Amino acid sequence: MFRGICGFGRGGGHGQGIEPGDGKAGLVEVAAGRFTDFLGGQGTARDVALHLEHMIALGGEDHVALGSDFDGCGIHPSLAGIELLEVLNSELERYGFAEAQRKKFFWSNAVNAFAA
Repeated sequence: MFRGICGFGRGGGHGQGIEPGDGKAGLVEVAAGRFTDFLGGQGTARDVALHLEHMIALGGEDHVALGSDFDGCGIHPSLAGIELLEVLNSELERYGFAEAQRKKFFWSNAVNAFAA
């Protein structure tokens, strides 16, 4: 689906879809996969929080959404199933993200992007 929408395959590149400051940025998925190793991590909830913080710095909190990549991407055992997403929610709360922000990341940013 992603390739069909914008012509890129998975993992299209750093900041893809985000144009800082233009007010018209798209939506970028921050997935719970081992791709976060560019931060020196292993895809733990803390690593996802760090990646989320980085993407927010690029384009703002209204333009990122969390994804799971449960379809085959290497997932850290602490986040390896939908029943464990509460672990990620708790880590984001500990990291300082407010409830309203976490709602955006988990679902409302994605809903708004598809509704546009």
